[in-house]
Amino acid sequence: LRADEHDIAAAMKKDMFKLYPQLKGHIKTEAAWSGLLCYAPHKMPLIQERAPGYWCNTGFGGHGLCPTTVGGEIVAKAIAEGDDGYKAFAPFGLGFAGGKTGRYVAQMVYLWWRLRDFIET
Repeated sequence: LRADEHDIAAAMKKDMFKLYPQLKGHIKTEAAWSGLLCYAPHKMPLIQERAPGYWCNTGFGGHGLCPTTVGGEIVAKAIAEGDDGYKAFAPFGLGFAGGKTGRYVAQMVYLWWRLRDFIET
């Protein structure tokens, strides 16, 4: 499972130029995302101040955009107002399901969920 932003940008542009050849030579890639997500084994976001002024707000893989936004608001409120609501996430710890093996495990879980959905419908 490769996750190189440059490869993805090139592949997407190649597909785009098949549909819109007139764009070739007139656009450049400003941003590309590898598609990698961060999953925590306990499936809870990882939100905490790791060191003074250094915040961790990750692990939203599979949760969608709304909880990610809420995580940002929780951290912003902690920084701007000294709110300690972020401490509610402390019991879950900072366990990452990562590394190269984690990518394959996450992909297998995702494929299993797809298969299960297919069978159930």
